[in-house]
Amino acid sequence: MVDTPKTDLSVRLLAVKLLSKTENSGRYIDHLLETSEAVQHLTRRDHGLLQQIVNGVLQHKTYLDLVAKHYIQKGFASFPSMTKNIFRTAFYQLMFLQRIPAYAVVSESVKVAKKVLDQRRAKFVNAVLRSYLKKPFTPHPPKPKKLKELAQYYSHPLWLVERFIEQYGNENIIEWLQGNNQIPPLYVRLLQANLPVGATEVLEAFEPVKPYFKYSEGESPTLIPGWDAGAFLVQDPAAGLVVQIADAQPGESVIDFCAAPGGKAIALAHNVGADGVVIAVEKSPLRAEKLRINLARTGLQNTSVVVGDARSVKVPTADVVLLDAPCSGLGVLSRRADLRWQRAPEDFAELVTLQRDILNHVAQFVVPGGRLVYATCSIDHEENESVAAAFLQAHPKFELENAAEFVAEHFVTEQGYLKTLPHLHGIDGVFAARFRKANDKPLFPSN
Repeated sequence: MVDTPKTDLSVRLLAVKLLSKTENSGRYIDHLLETSEAVQHLTRRDHGLLQQIVNGVLQHKTYLDLVAKHYIQKGFASFPSMTKNIFRTAFYQLMFLQRIPAYAVVSESVKVAKKVLDQRRAKFVNAVLRSYLKKPFTPHPPKPKKLKELAQYYSHPLWLVERFIEQYGNENIIEWLQGNNQIPPLYVRLLQANLPVGATEVLEAFEPVKPYFKYSEGESPTLIPGWDAGAFLVQDPAAGLVVQIADAQPGESVIDFCAAPGGKAIALAHNVGADGVVIAVEKSPLRAEKLRINLARTGLQNTSVVVGDARSVKVPTADVVLLDAPCSGLGVLSRRADLRWQRAPEDFAELVTLQRDILNHVAQFVVPGGRLVYATCSIDHEENESVAAAFLQAHPKFELENAAEFVAEHFVTEQGYLKTLPHLHGIDGVFAARFRKANDKPLFPSN
């Protein structure tokens, strides 16, 4: 089916404005999409197109700049963000969204240029794009050892490419870079054994990956019968592995720190059942409200939400404490394409300090004999193995337990940590360490 340009001007104009705003302000694109009033008024179809263009440009930004520079011999680097993003959105559609006719892309992009640029610059945009139509240019992949060219071709900051190679070697660097630029699949996790009428027929079209169904495109999962009744949730299997190593049992108590949007809390609440309890802690009032909404949709009666800073909040002790720590997000770059441009090498020292502070604080809420799970959606050693090792050294009452007792061995490192890598496992990149607190009670109480 070919898109018609009838309603796409507002989408493309919004895309250019949002991309320029995130570039100039440093604000996350997800937040801009959620808080933009103009975005809220889009149809479902136009909202999907907007997200595809925005995320696609962020994933391929410097690659698209290579294309633009082929036709603009000098000066592109000094162009204002708005002008750059007109070219980026246009070239992304021309090169990656073949379902949209090229003439429509050029026509609508020129209209956007006329809205935000002067007449002379709009004509320049038109001339450049028509030059592409006459003689398309596709950059050639560089050799793996040319890191600067590699970073630009695969649209990653050079420091990030160098950091990955320093920690993992260069054997899989191309696969990692390519994986971060793919559109990630969505996974639906079943929460109820008996699905509502109509849900089974819809889910049968998806690839089963128990207890998930995988699909790459199609209607929003919120339209599947049973969504409003909490029959399932959207969750990557990597997040499910973190829940698995927590191994919460029926009747147990759980505290989930940094819990929004609530996928792990929901899964944990199902595991502990009606006789158990899950307290979900979230610092941001806005995110805490979304957490409440997601929990309410499932109809679970064994959950509660606490708004508080995980570095200082006071809560009851629990059998299981899960900390899904704030992190760089380097394991989910395909889902959060803007993170690669928002992060900087100096961020890690601050993040690690925050992670250690939170972990040290929440450890006090684990009952003797209970479990503490430290998790991130990062693949970076400094945020993961280093934080876990420092915690063990500072807390002799805790010991590391091997994650292989709870998940498949190919997800477990030699040290016993859970770690998934997108380019190797085909799911989000996560890390988790499971600690057991010593039981202070003597084995043979004195009379």
